[in-house]
Amino acid sequence: MPPELAVIIPVFNEEALIGQVLNDWSNELQDIDYEIHVYIAKSKDKTLEVVQEFSQKNKRIIAHDRPK
Repeated sequence: MPPELAVIIPVFNEEALIGQVLNDWSNELQDIDYEIHVYIAKSKDKTLEVVQEFSQKNKRIIAHDRPK
């Protein structure tokens, strides 16, 4: 069954901010069934690693990487 809400977040080189964004969204949506899809567009920083770390802790967060 699909979630009640799917959040789509496109990012490029957002290593410094994406962690806070994911925390904020997760806290705000904790009472509903949701998924957060983060689309990483050829980032040269560690955005992918940050999102993957969050994804390991919260299976509702899904990283989609576009290779460099």
